[in-house]
Amino acid sequence: MIAIKKAIQYLIKNPSTMFLIDGIGALLTTLSLCLIMLNFGSQFGMSLYALSLLTIIATLFCSYSILCFLFLKESWYIYLTLIGLANSLYGVLSCSFMIYFFSTMPAWGILYFSVELLLILLLVYIEISIAKDFYFKQQI
Repeated sequence: MIAIKKAIQYLIKNPSTMFLIDGIGALLTTLSLCLIMLNFGSQFGMSLYALSLLTIIATLFCSYSILCFLFLKESWYIYLTLIGLANSLYGVLSCSFMIYFFSTMPAWGILYFSVELLLILLLVYIEISIAKDFYFKQQI
């Protein structure tokens, strides 16, 4: 937990880095979901529609975060809060698909989405913590 707090303190001073981290994470999610769809398809236990939807959303999040990293210079905490909330909703959708398809998913599929969900929760915690810290410092 100390490492996370140190990371948050660093990212508060360098908020654009958080967008880069989020964008790279979304890119990795997009690539891994594409690999799953291309190589395992229906063996993954989740419909191609669900996997495609998650892939499209991850691609949009990747684009958003990278554009924020490249071009955003002020009011970044609003955009960071938005991507944090969007990541939360992505986590809920991903978890919902996991529950819906649980009976047909192999153990490695459940493991993949569980690990992804934990990483998303950590990312959301950090994003919201940074935005909240900055917002409260502005109020003083």
